[in-house]
Amino acid sequence: MYCPPITKRPGEECESTAISPSRPFVSDVLKTAFLAEYSSRYNLRIESLRPIEYPHLKNQIYLDHAGATPYPASVVSKHTSDLLSGTIFGNPHSAGSPSSSTTQERINAIRGQVLRYLNADPEEYAVIFTSGATAAARIVGDSIDWEGTNRAGEYWYLKESHTSVVGIRGLVESADGTDGSDGGTAGDNLRKRNGRARALAASTIERYLAFDSENDGARLSMPSIDGAFNLVALPAQCNATGIRYPLDYINKFQRKNRKRSRSASPIVSPPPHASTHSSSRSSPMHLEDNALPFLTLLDAASYLSTASLDLSSYPSDFTILSFYKIFGFPTGLGALIMRRDAARFLRKRYYGGGTLSAITVSEEESGWHVPSEDVSSRFEDGTLPFLEILALERGFEFIDGLGGMSVIGGHAMALRDFVYKQMTELRYDSGSPLCVIYQSAMHECGLAKKMQGPIINFNLRAMNGYVVNPTSVLQLASVHNIHMRAGCFCNPGACQSNLSLSSANVQRNFAFYGVVCGGVHDIIDGKPTGSLRISFGACSTFDDCAKWIAFLLKFYIEPSQSLPLRTYTTTGAGLDDIRVDTITVYPIKSCAGYSPQSWPIGSTGLFLDREWTLVDATNKPLTLKRYPKLAHIQILEIDLIQHFLVVQAGTQPPVQIHFGNEDSSRFSGETSVCTIRRQTIPYSNQVSQEIHTYFSSFLNIECRLVRRSQTIPSTHSFANQSHFLISSSPSFTDLLSRISPPDRTMIKSDRLRANITITSCPPYIEDTFVTKSLLIANMVCLRVLDLCTRCQIVNVDPPTALVGREPYSTLAKYRNVKGKGVCFGVLAGLVSGKGVFVNAGDRVLVV
Repeated sequence: MYCPPITKRPGEECESTAISPSRPFVSDVLKTAFLAEYSSRYNLRIESLRPIEYPHLKNQIYLDHAGATPYPASVVSKHTSDLLSGTIFGNPHSAGSPSSSTTQERINAIRGQVLRYLNADPEEYAVIFTSGATAAARIVGDSIDWEGTNRAGEYWYLKESHTSVVGIRGLVESADGTDGSDGGTAGDNLRKRNGRARALAASTIERYLAFDSENDGARLSMPSIDGAFNLVALPAQCNATGIRYPLDYINKFQRKNRKRSRSASPIVSPPPHASTHSSSRSSPMHLEDNALPFLTLLDAASYLSTASLDLSSYPSDFTILSFYKIFGFPTGLGALIMRRDAARFLRKRYYGGGTLSAITVSEEESGWHVPSEDVSSRFEDGTLPFLEILALERGFEFIDGLGGMSVIGGHAMALRDFVYKQMTELRYDSGSPLCVIYQSAMHECGLAKKMQGPIINFNLRAMNGYVVNPTSVLQLASVHNIHMRAGCFCNPGACQSNLSLSSANVQRNFAFYGVVCGGVHDIIDGKPTGSLRISFGACSTFDDCAKWIAFLLKFYIEPSQSLPLRTYTTTGAGLDDIRVDTITVYPIKSCAGYSPQSWPIGSTGLFLDREWTLVDATNKPLTLKRYPKLAHIQILEIDLIQHFLVVQAGTQPPVQIHFGNEDSSRFSGETSVCTIRRQTIPYSNQVSQEIHTYFSSFLNIECRLVRRSQTIPSTHSFANQSHFLISSSPSFTDLLSRISPPDRTMIKSDRLRANITITSCPPYIEDTFVTKSLLIANMVCLRVLDLCTRCQIVNVDPPTALVGREPYSTLAKYRNVKGKGVCFGVLAGLVSGKGVFVNAGDRVLVV
């Protein structure tokens, strides 16, 4: 939903600091106004530490703290010094070893530090180290008996939960036979019967917690089943929108528990000191009226990045977190903070690596084991990442040095409030807003400002009202060193609510358009399938915010509108004598092109175009966006008679690659290009390893050269979207005229990577070719499918492999097309003409 700015009465608040198109952007003036309003929360000391603690953020605008907060230099350097100080740290399981004892003592001390940070009593809570919040959530879900005699009741989770929490429903659905992961057609999964996993809106939870079952049984019906208990999972903060849900939900669920009989609390795992066979079970729990008590799981991962949590006030049974969200370093480390008396509700199935007190292995018996009496050890499988755990001490030290998380949180919220205000007041001359800001329904309930974290979730609208592709905004931002995020942020419930996407919409978009979270297809039928997110944290500064607002002004408000598409008729001026100007074939995807005067048409476009690709160890194609050095791999010669091409990578000696008949037995699997899967095989049996090594050494990454399968019929090459990319030379000339020198002199037409360029026509006439056919030399017929959406790879300079800001930045100002993003050129498919040679100078007719 869009939340317009609140109208202020005269004198009610200081003058608006919003930047408007008619008001020049002056950072110093704006900062003065900002400090006048937010100086009580904005921390100038944090700003002064930015160059010292975060030198890696120089010239960067980092607005993705909800994804990961950057690591402070002192935390890394001090931790490194600790490791090199002369103290040896060893495997904690090597009991009796001096290095083991030292490490175990330090880890135990850090467990205490974690509990102290959360104001949790060590007598009541245990710290279980995990690889992150996701692994912590899985421990809880995996250890609950969802299907046995003592099975749990229902699993409730807030709709706006991270997939780490939503994923527990898979365990429940599996037990119920309602698993929704079959990837069926749209609507199939919707017809499955409801299981015990339930996604609930915040308003539903509010009503349930306000409902007194003893006095008003008809007010709200919440079904329950026989079993031991329910599990309810709640996020402290929505990672997508930043809304902070009332932590008192924890207490309210527990107060409900006290109204229920818990005299027969289940022991679904035996006391750790008791001997047992693995097959033993305890008797079922009997509850009056199936009114089951609740265990609570609090997802605090997003919340703890800028807020502190007091578990003595909000005693959740299970709390999950990731430390990199708090400190930035180390990564791959999180924790499950478990109430010790809640451990008895969990029945751990897997055990190993220090989780047991005793165990037998015998051919004659089924086996016996006793879980570790220590709660932490019982759930920590294998050797802990002990060196990473030791780094937490320096992380806590850094937070304390800044004044604690309350100071960091206030600082981040001051910046968030400022940017939110600016964004809501950015408008076009027509008065229509630029930003559509999505917020939880909690805001509609009047619970807004004090329950908001430092996150803004939004989309941009063009002046004519359409939503600008989130991916195009992300790509343009990255060109200008702005770090942010687009997609659904692993929070499908928030995404569906914000964008009004039904479950049927999501399944249809996936089935028919290949829409995935974080993918490039983010506008379907004019409707967004994802959004944008910026977030603030410990190292955010006013300068970051000022540059972000300046970015929005420069590329979205000031250009005012995109260049309208041409509306030429199919005959007359501009269409009578269009000619082929250049032909370029790109045999190896993302590498340099080869431009002959004449070239044959193959079954997938120009013969040999994108016939090969370099793939990494996961079979993922290397792209120019990730590896600009690919631009230095040149095609020196292609011999169509002897069937070889000569390739040179940088200054390495040239090599020959033959493209005769391939050995179909050397199938290497599949790779994916823009969600379309391709069959691939190694290009040759004899010299493939030699060639693999050639490219690997040049790119400094293990890679293989694979060729499109010759044995499985296909009309696709490794091109991203279509057989041909066509643009016009006059369009490129017009683009250059809009770019200021000296950038203009550095940009050549090969940046646009067209297969065919046309000339003797007005600029952008190719826009009108969509849905029409092109007849080249009266022999080759192409069907123009769509405009070509561009990304920042056009900023890669082929001679140097350096990445600049042009021409994408200029294109974004005037070629942002409704529902598509930044466009230049058109995409076309082959209709007929295989085997025909296309020549420079051939006439092109628009049919």
